[in-house]
Amino acid sequence: MTEVQFSFNDKMRELFEYTDPTFPLVVWTGNFRNFINKSLAYHWHNEFEYCVVLSGIVGFTIEGHYVEAKQGEAIFVNANALHFATQVSQNNAKVYTVSFLPTIFANAEGNTIYRRFFLPVLQSPVKSFLITDSQKNSKDILEYLTKIFIEHSKQNYDYELKCIDYISNIWRSTLAYLQENKDTLSLQNIDQEDERKAKIILNYIHNHYNEDIKIDEIAKYAKASRSGCFRCFRQYTSKTPIEYLTEYRLSRAIHLMVQTDKSMTQIASECGFSDSSYFGKIFLRKYKMTPLQYKKWMRSEAIDNPFNQFAF
Repeated sequence: MTEVQFSFNDKMRELFEYTDPTFPLVVWTGNFRNFINKSLAYHWHNEFEYCVVLSGIVGFTIEGHYVEAKQGEAIFVNANALHFATQVSQNNAKVYTVSFLPTIFANAEGNTIYRRFFLPVLQSPVKSFLITDSQKNSKDILEYLTKIFIEHSKQNYDYELKCIDYISNIWRSTLAYLQENKDTLSLQNIDQEDERKAKIILNYIHNHYNEDIKIDEIAKYAKASRSGCFRCFRQYTSKTPIEYLTEYRLSRAIHLMVQTDKSMTQIASECGFSDSSYFGKIFLRKYKMTPLQYKKWMRSEAIDNPFNQFAF
């Protein structure tokens, strides 16, 4: 199975490329060794998502709620939930993910299938949950996710029919799991206005990171006070806007270091750092090596086509 690069629109909504747009299912594998900072950036998407950990341990932050999944476990991420993933184990983390839209069953949002079985989950305060083999319904979810993974690698003529069957069973077990554990699941009563502002701030940073932007400009763009800007952003990312801006700039710099032959002065300028000296100081503080040392290390690791966690 091939590993895919991630593409996002200018609002960091992940864009899935379906082989067949009439069959909105995506199955992909990811190797955290190939992700800058061994992480996937904060983003969101319209699809429901199940992420199965093949090796290592992955930490997920979903709408500000943190949970870890180890080998053999999985995470359910509700549609449009802001989320982030990072490797937390020493050994390399690998995952495979199954994402789909309700339109794989219900081709119109007003029909009975959508209203009865998908809309309640979309409107639920449960934005994610850990999937283990400790209960029958969660064990069934893992079993059918594995079946999809196997069928995807085979790509037999009846692949779509089998996937419809497996996803139907996954969703049935998901609904049963939510009902069975309704009193113990983490309910995230999201302030939609704060969530909207956090996503606006992310969008602004991603579009203006190479400029000399200030917190007042970010707050003005989000139509929030300085304190409100810090509060709502930290609530969903556990970082301040300035901390995230610096990390994003460093990530873009690493992308340029690996993918181009530009000088460190050029890279520093294109990524919003005032000069190469300051860039080097911040980089050393973050990665415990200079940019040139990091570049040599990346090449010595012989990583095949390393790609940016913030790739567009």
